[in-house]
Amino acid sequence: MRKFLNSIAEWENRYLTVPVILGIAVLLGLLLTLCHCIFLFDVYRDVGNCYATFTRIFAEGGFLEGLNPSLPVMQIAVAGTVSFVTGFEPLRVLIFTGGIFYLLTAFPLYFLQKHFVSPRLAAWGVLAYILAPKVIRFSLTALPEPARNFFLVTAVLAVLLLFDRPTIWKTFLLGAALAGFTLSRSEGIAVSCMILVALAICLFLQTMKSDAWKAAKNALLYPFFAFVFFLLLLTPRLYTNSLQTGYPTPDARLNRYIHRYLTPSVPLRDFSSTPTRHTDLSTVVHRREIPAGKRLSRQLTQFIRGSYEIYLALAVAGLFAGLSASGIRRRFLHDWKPATDLRKHRLEYSFLATVILMHAIVYWPVNPAYRYYTFCVPLLMLLTMTGVDFCWAVLRKYRLEQLLVPAFLILSAAQIHNGFDSILNQEKRHRQAGQWIAERFTPADRKLRILNYNGYVIYWVNGKIVNPYYEGPPLLPEYASEFDVAILEPDDTGRIEILRSRADVTEVETPYGDVVTVFRQVAP
Repeated sequence: MRKFLNSIAEWENRYLTVPVILGIAVLLGLLLTLCHCIFLFDVYRDVGNCYATFTRIFAEGGFLEGLNPSLPVMQIAVAGTVSFVTGFEPLRVLIFTGGIFYLLTAFPLYFLQKHFVSPRLAAWGVLAYILAPKVIRFSLTALPEPARNFFLVTAVLAVLLLFDRPTIWKTFLLGAALAGFTLSRSEGIAVSCMILVALAICLFLQTMKSDAWKAAKNALLYPFFAFVFFLLLLTPRLYTNSLQTGYPTPDARLNRYIHRYLTPSVPLRDFSSTPTRHTDLSTVVHRREIPAGKRLSRQLTQFIRGSYEIYLALAVAGLFAGLSASGIRRRFLHDWKPATDLRKHRLEYSFLATVILMHAIVYWPVNPAYRYYTFCVPLLMLLTMTGVDFCWAVLRKYRLEQLLVPAFLILSAAQIHNGFDSILNQEKRHRQAGQWIAERFTPADRKLRILNYNGYVIYWVNGKIVNPYYEGPPLLPEYASEFDVAILEPDDTGRIEILRSRADVTEVETPYGDVVTVFRQVAP
């Protein structure tokens, strides 16, 4: 058995070169993407309410309406364009678009890791990223996370390249990456501005002792150019949102905060007399009174959740190995050295930690979902692989390295199985309920008008939503009119009771009462 395992280890060293490992990672990622495109028919609430529905609106020719001012539009625009040109079903294209960004992240991630660890270890890190369940689950289900991860990793790589040797072209790469990041996730605008400030501070500290004038020049010049490129690439989005909402923001959900705290003299646009409403009319900023300890606990829980525990444990091991390298060599690993030198890359590691802290600050006032923290998987991968290298050295010392081969195969299979949770445990009755509603109620001469309060079902109905915008003054169930059907989640008892009390609305019996409650508006 030992001979067999030794032969596997020799085969791995001889044939699994860096290009081969990267090729395996990309092929596995492509296979996972295609599986989700073909077999996934369930959607997250936000996908049904927002991303898939607005991709469909865009693909049907409603370009301005599809680029909803209150949503991150990167994947909607890309998938909507492809669906418009090819005629392919919008949700399939949106899943595939997320898969492409998921695969593209492998390339900046490889070069980011190679800045710290060996090319071989960096390639294995790319494969670990592709197989991470948390990444698979939220990259291949039509959510905006994969585009965010790609642009954020690219932005971090651009900053590290600027640390090495700042040039104007690198500032353009950084500006473009930050613009893509902002268009992919709404918090991108705040984090991008903080990244530019952090870049200025780091460039100044880098050469302050040797040349204070050069340090000041670098700290001002390169972040300024990056900001200019960033702003120029965001201008089309800022301009269209300004025309529609009165505020030049990439996401209209920011408007009420700006109005409340910065520009109370600039009124929020009132869309009550128009068929489409884009921004919240309320100036009230709701604050939840949550103790700081509970907020911190929630942040840490969401950071760790999603089968990230093994990766995080290895990252902690890598951090320990880097900080305690001399003590480890002195005590039991005499010829060993860590995969990365934390002291040599002190500035870079400090910046990476700061980027994670920036997100934690932005998420502090809200209740973050654990998918928000998928970006930590690639950003901390260099520490994770440093931990892998350290564990490998320990196993070799005690002649247990052969255990790593079966452990790797078992863990990889478990990772993929875990990542397939969205397919294996999907609720097929959502789609069936939506199709049943569409077939039974859609008029012959127009689209079905829907009052929507059920994000899991709405996409499959394929009608015209009369309260379509994710953020904005919703049509309240007390006053909503001019709809054919209202769809609600069965546990939405408050709205259900309101609709039941209306004389012009009647409840419809449905064979899918476990996933949707349906009402019709009837003539008074």
